[in-house]
Amino acid sequence: MVRGGNGSRKRKGDRFELAVVK
Repeated sequence: MVRGGNGSRKRKGDRFELAVVK
């Protein structure tokens, strides 16, 4: 569920995106 990565991370919860990326 990573759309763009950094861009999405800033928009959504960075901690949540980080967990998904990892």
